[in-house]
Amino acid sequence: MNNGNLMSGIEALIGKTLGTCTIQSYTGIGRMGIVYLVVQSSPRREVALKIVPPVAAHTPAERTAFAARFLRKSKALTTLQHPHILPVYDFGIEDGLAYLVMPYIRSGTLFDLLNREGALPLVSAARYLEQLAAALHYAHTRGIIHGDVTPSNILLDADRRVLLSDFALTSIATEKPTSQMRLLRSGIALGSLAYLAPEQIMGEDAGPAADIYALGVILFQMLTGQTPFHDPSPISLAAQQVQANAPSPRALRPEIPEAAEQVILRALAKGYSDRYANAQEMSDAFHAALGLSRGVGLPRPLDVSSARPLPENTEVE
Repeated sequence: MNNGNLMSGIEALIGKTLGTCTIQSYTGIGRMGIVYLVVQSSPRREVALKIVPPVAAHTPAERTAFAARFLRKSKALTTLQHPHILPVYDFGIEDGLAYLVMPYIRSGTLFDLLNREGALPLVSAARYLEQLAAALHYAHTRGIIHGDVTPSNILLDADRRVLLSDFALTSIATEKPTSQMRLLRSGIALGSLAYLAPEQIMGEDAGPAADIYALGVILFQMLTGQTPFHDPSPISLAAQQVQANAPSPRALRPEIPEAAEQVILRALAKGYSDRYANAQEMSDAFHAALGLSRGVGLPRPLDVSSARPLPENTEVE
């Protein structure tokens, strides 16, 4: 589909009602869905609605399987209640459109912050790591794997507190793990290659260790301003992720303590059993390497239990 047809299809949904939500405006598109600003009628508030497309659902059987998978996994996502996880308020499938309803966060993402500021102070990186690790550890203990942890999926509020979003969307979009190499040769990209663990690229089942690998990539990026591997060729980048050892963060930023570098490199180990046992252990090790106590400099968690309400007499077009 060309850009003109894509935008025409996106704009055609403005004004449409899905469940209790009336679509007001288009806000963005990513690898795993299209996001709109919507007004929810009950409770009456402005929220975000993400339409989640299946990667491949060409036959009736594939569409049925996607619908069942989406409803089952979305129900599990509504049980995630953590101060650093963007909650899923509602979900559904209507007129063939699978959608999730979430708070609408206006202040940007970690991706935006890193683009503006490049490498972050060590203490700031430790603060973000602690919040992300707490969110992932909470989800992992409940059997939910994120599968696509990237700076674009890490929202920041006005006080730069993090909210991790888009849990499990890659596993919702596809019925089973698929080799990224095979997808790339077919012209399809599922997930952000620079953050995918080697086992994900090879099409193996992704466990908590895959999210820990992604967290290691993000920590490397927060401290150096770049990801460990970067190549304009997606196939070459995928091969590096699987085969090449991660470069030394200290070679790019000498003031990183050697012990902190070892934390990053362990998180980026090729074998998933060589990484940290859990995300909290990784965060604790990084704090110890910097001589910081857990919680130092952390702001109070963001409360997103209720999105911005609308006055009762507000008209909804």
